[in-house]
Amino acid sequence: MEWWKDAIIYQIYPRSFQDSNGDGIGDIPGIISRLDHLQALGVGAVWLGPVYRSPGVDNGYDVSDYREIDPVYGTMEDMERLIAEAGKRGIRILMDLIINHTSTDHYWFRWGRDRTSPYADYYYWSRGGADGSLPNNWTGFFGGDCWEFDPERCEYYLHLFDKGQADLNYHNPAVLEEVKNILRFWLDKGVAGFRCDVINLLWKDSLERSKKRPFLTGLEHYHTLEGTHDILRSLHAVLAEYDAFTVGEAVFVTPAQARDLTRPDELDLVFPFEHMECDQYYVKWLKRKFRPKVFFDCLTRWQRELDWNALYLENHDQPRSIPRFGSVRYWKESGKLLATLLLFRQKEVTGSWGTNLLGGPGKSPEEIRRERVLAHCEDVAGKYRLTGRELEILKLLAQHKTVGMIERELFIANGTAKAHVRHIYQKLDIHSREELFALIDPGEGDPLN
Repeated sequence: MEWWKDAIIYQIYPRSFQDSNGDGIGDIPGIISRLDHLQALGVGAVWLGPVYRSPGVDNGYDVSDYREIDPVYGTMEDMERLIAEAGKRGIRILMDLIINHTSTDHYWFRWGRDRTSPYADYYYWSRGGADGSLPNNWTGFFGGDCWEFDPERCEYYLHLFDKGQADLNYHNPAVLEEVKNILRFWLDKGVAGFRCDVINLLWKDSLERSKKRPFLTGLEHYHTLEGTHDILRSLHAVLAEYDAFTVGEAVFVTPAQARDLTRPDELDLVFPFEHMECDQYYVKWLKRKFRPKVFFDCLTRWQRELDWNALYLENHDQPRSIPRFGSVRYWKESGKLLATLLLFRQKEVTGSWGTNLLGGPGKSPEEIRRERVLAHCEDVAGKYRLTGRELEILKLLAQHKTVGMIERELFIANGTAKAHVRHIYQKLDIHSREELFALIDPGEGDPLN
């Protein structure tokens, strides 16, 4: 039986996991210092969030060099030591593989601005309409259109995510060969496989205009297309040389699509998202009441329809599971319940993705701060009779500190989110305002002024 079918895989978000040098940012030596703890927990593998060199526009998911470690996390020697020390404890390392896009700081993009460069077609470029209009009407995952004009090349480039993340053009065979070499680089260093970011969006069949949708206009031109399956089969030929494991972040897929993505010559597993929609409308900023029956029915359906499934309740993109599916007040009981749910599913589904569900002793300062902020938000909501929507916006304000971030999170344009926040803010007395923001960042002051 493959090792991952009987393993607990633990996600580490490097920036907040363990700081070793006192600069307030987690790093690779910090992770190494905690390996004995992970071994004691029974962790079989670590999914390591991005540690590549990156300008940090999207928390490392904008890679500017796949073969370098960002200095904020350490050195390549630190990374090699992590792989070796983890291996001594029976813990495998899985890298985060981000190959739908790169940072616009990557040399492929910088050099590709020159149309005579070998990298000129590594990305999707277009001059747009003769009247200066955008190349098409697609919209992106972070809101708004997904085209940015580059004054040096005098063309637009496609970015399904942030404008600092330019989408790679897999119609150019050279791009796929570059990715294969990146796989070999890390597999030669001893990593056991990859968590593959938005892996079902790689292939764009055309750049034609699309029928307008409330969210993600243009999705039908890149969502889980046959061209993506061809790419995965090509990458699998390299991965198979190393017996490497892969799990794909596959957004908006059905169980049938997940089965296709996990055929023997493609991915090993995919992350299902449907159970994460039990308290939202497709995307996390459109909230609705948690529906336990929908949650359990979804988990059961995915177990029955897939031979193997990747079980998880939270990750770096999802809120903490205890306040979401349980109770902060009864954190221990909620944690035990959710851990039981996660680990005691049907016997054929044992590949689990672990986080610190129980909280309590050993919680990080960030977790403690977050729980205090959320609890205070609940108290404020009760005192001032805030609506559920106002409470959610208040929580976002407490987490992100600026109205701009709230607007992005809620996918609301034209200042609407700002008006909502001000409406809430005006209901708070001076003491509550100061107390709330003191929990966020003492001395920062009023972020709405």
